[in-house]
Amino acid sequence: MRNIVGLAEKNPDLAKRGIRLRKFVQEISERITSKKIHAVGIVAGGMSRPLAEDHRQALLAWIPEVQETTRIGLDLIMKYLSDHAAEVKDLDRFETLYLGTVTPDGAHELYDGKLPFVDAEGRVLADQLDPGRLSDSGPSCRRGPRLPRTTSLPPPFWRWP
Repeated sequence: MRNIVGLAEKNPDLAKRGIRLRKFVQEISERITSKKIHAVGIVAGGMSRPLAEDHRQALLAWIPEVQETTRIGLDLIMKYLSDHAAEVKDLDRFETLYLGTVTPDGAHELYDGKLPFVDAEGRVLADQLDPGRLSDSGPSCRRGPRLPRTTSLPPPFWRWP
């Protein structure tokens, strides 16, 4: 089951609960900002206007249903994790490299920085690489095998010696 249609066929009550939960979130947004989608009433430090008491009461009335639906969802997730423990054991554990733009002294840079490759232990494997020359082979790295193209952009892939 990979989509809402499959879920609705197998467990219609759960699908309805999921839809109602989404509706609750949209109700919160609408009552706070007057818009269900693309809300602009939330500002740094709070809301652009206070929540009216009748809106607050209406939202509070949803809380028991929301809590019950959340508990059902968490129970399903916990059962899945238990039933598939071997599969999920190492799901989020894989070695990877980290990349970001930095200044010459290593400080975070948002626009015009150079690129360091850092491993999971924090060791810098390559430093101050020119982002405009990522496709070039350098002394500390070489281009990995070409991956199948799924978009018009070539995927960046680096393998370290």
